[in-house]
Amino acid sequence: MSKLHTTPVPLDLNTGRRRFGFPVPIFCGNTKQPNQVCDSWAEFYANERLLAILATIEERSDPDTGLLYTSSGEGKDIVPFAVQGDLSSGNADWGRTIGSGGDEIPEDVVYDPSACYGHNEYNLMIHLFGSRSFDQYHWIVPKTEPVAEYADRVELYEL
Repeated sequence: MSKLHTTPVPLDLNTGRRRFGFPVPIFCGNTKQPNQVCDSWAEFYANERLLAILATIEERSDPDTGLLYTSSGEGKDIVPFAVQGDLSSGNADWGRTIGSGGDEIPEDVVYDPSACYGHNEYNLMIHLFGSRSFDQYHWIVPKTEPVAEYADRVELYEL
């Protein structure tokens, strides 16, 4: 996962910048996630994840206008990386890839993605690999500043 989260996403052809989102809509289970490309992580997470999920909930039940609020955080310093988006024990396993020389390489594999270009910490919400793995992960990929708010961000991404 740290390899994925240290590989820059492609530059947007229209703007020449790295942006948050994904070129196509995807699903997380049976919930459609539109993935409209955005300039900031805060805008993408609010509109393309939280509000999109809220809209789906409202379509399937009654609206709850008390859930809406305006966020003051913009996440300006967050850099987009490819994230799996639904990293749970049911979506990870041990497998083999075939190298260019035909050799089989055993490695961890993840599948059934709810992928987007987003904040690398978004993938850490599930706590799939345990705290020791997080320590090793953060040795390669440091926690985003402000570090004091890391636990709050993980809780936010659990929504």
